[in-house]
Amino acid sequence: MFKMKKILKALRAAGLSAFGVPRAAQFAITNRCNGRCKICSIWKQKEKITVSKEDGIKVIDRFAKFGVMQITFTGGEPLMNPNIYDFIERAHKHGMYIGVCVGDPRLITEKTVKKLHDYGPIVLSMSFDTNDPELNAELRGVPGIHDHFKRAVELINRYNINLVAGPTITGYTWNKIPEVLNAAKEIGFSFINISYPTQSLSKTFQIGTADTTHIALSKEQILFGLNSLLHHIKANKNDPFIINPPLSIRNMIKFLNDPKSVDYHCLGGWKVFCVDWFLDVYSCWRSENKLGNVLDPDFRLNKTRHNACTMSWFRDFSVFFQDSGRTAAHHLFAGTFSKFIKLLS
Repeated sequence: MFKMKKILKALRAAGLSAFGVPRAAQFAITNRCNGRCKICSIWKQKEKITVSKEDGIKVIDRFAKFGVMQITFTGGEPLMNPNIYDFIERAHKHGMYIGVCVGDPRLITEKTVKKLHDYGPIVLSMSFDTNDPELNAELRGVPGIHDHFKRAVELINRYNINLVAGPTITGYTWNKIPEVLNAAKEIGFSFINISYPTQSLSKTFQIGTADTTHIALSKEQILFGLNSLLHHIKANKNDPFIINPPLSIRNMIKFLNDPKSVDYHCLGGWKVFCVDWFLDVYSCWRSENKLGNVLDPDFRLNKTRHNACTMSWFRDFSVFFQDSGRTAAHHLFAGTFSKFIKLLS
């Protein structure tokens, strides 16, 4: 019976449930951040916003009505919102899979990790950039951040919380993917998910707008990084460390070579979407076009398809939702997304 429940849970996560439309959402619960990352300008925003407990719970309840099965809390630095534990608890009550993006490992304390652990299964991801400790410190604006990573990872692993390293292919790492993978594994991360470089057009979620050297790569550089990642996955088929779906990587390679050739469009604003600290909804963090306010009773998510960028979380989930209906059994139990399902389950 227990095994069947696990299978049904995985099927539901793959979008095969007969109940509603499965969706994934990111919720930026504050623009406060004590990092000074070169890739990001959010920390420079003068007006500091923190989503209240009341509003955050209303948003999560609204997500549940939309059919959200996976929620990722981000920011800013989400751990700087004291209500995050209430949000996690609410999301668990709705049966959602939960991720938390942590930018600053200095905020990982015994008390924090214990509370995160006690509130139920979650996946933590941390912004780990390079295999070079000094460059890590420079990019994040935190002296000695490499040592902080080591301490935080050791503490999180002690509580058996799934921990994902979240580097981005940048001007410093596009030709050093194997080195970044090895460094993350040596520090002790459970998994790694490499993001594809994208510059945001949003006025609120300002990612990739500060240091253009860091994120504005040529097509050839990005293709080199993606092909290097794909080669590493093929050469290490039995290694569950990398959770980037090969199907999505190949789709991004097609997009970069010829956008019209993609097999999967982005479902941003329909199956995947994001909400900022003003509670406004966007198709993805790159977009500057607000779709509405999530607490507006008349707001609805409409069927859309996009093909304008490489915003990885949104593109990966879009492939996931589309592919699950085509070759679900293969990909769920033996194929591209099996590691992804295992991580969320």
